[in-house]
Amino acid sequence: MAVDPQVVEVARKTLERSRPLLLRGAPGVGKTLLATLLAEALCGEGNYTLVTADARWTSSEVVGGLRVAPGDTLRYAFMPGVVTRAAQRHLQSLQSTGRPHALIIDEFNRAHQDEAFGRLLTLLDPRYRSQLPLVGPDDGAAEEVFLPPDFLLIGTLNDADTARLHDLSAALQRRFTSVQVSVPVSERAYLQRKYSGIPQKTFDALYGVVGTGGLQDRPQGRLRGAVMVGTHFMSEVLEYVQTGMTLDAALSTLIRGYLAHLTQADLEQLAAHAGQHGLRELQLQVEQARTTVAF
Repeated sequence: MAVDPQVVEVARKTLERSRPLLLRGAPGVGKTLLATLLAEALCGEGNYTLVTADARWTSSEVVGGLRVAPGDTLRYAFMPGVVTRAAQRHLQSLQSTGRPHALIIDEFNRAHQDEAFGRLLTLLDPRYRSQLPLVGPDDGAAEEVFLPPDFLLIGTLNDADTARLHDLSAALQRRFTSVQVSVPVSERAYLQRKYSGIPQKTFDALYGVVGTGGLQDRPQGRLRGAVMVGTHFMSEVLEYVQTGMTLDAALSTLIRGYLAHLTQADLEQLAAHAGQHGLRELQLQVEQARTTVAF
């Protein structure tokens, strides 16, 4: 995957210190893939738990609690939450392989932060994990379960969703090392190696419309200057092109969902770039989108 080396270095050093890691960035920049690769580098192939946070999560889903047990009679039993299950797998992994087990919580801010993760706040600091149990008899568990000092926790967060999802509290943010994952400088070189059969002029047109992810995209009116577009989008376009679809058709297909977030000025510049590169279908699509935008 394409990612800046310093991002990988900071992320890995954070996990090697058993500090919780939060990977932030636009959709499609590879946060989840990076999280799994980091987990496998430290824990071994497939030795991680990957879950997606949910708005309905409470501490019961995260650490565990009493729930109605299946059966013919009404009875309650303790059910471990995602963190407790991962902590138990961590201990099993240490015993069987000598390596830790990682927990990856994708889309971290989809959950209500205080309600879901409030009980974890102190335990996110490795210094306190041996002093305070994660769960115990008061929660319905048969015995106390502690979060291992070397437990690995990785969260991912989409910056584009922060306005409509749950904010991370200041207390929670302080306990994570936050690493920004953005479009890497080496993205184009990486994609040109990966899709070596696609002509240079196709890449010129693609980046001429979408941009490189740099500061110049905004004044130049590229798509990335107005909305967050990750490497995954570029790969999807090139996958279509590799199957024989024209770049014009591929971009027109995949860009549609972004147009509603652009202003008339953004759309005007984008249409001009499409025209400059001979992408007539895309140009017409963007010009039509301008008629539905108020400003």
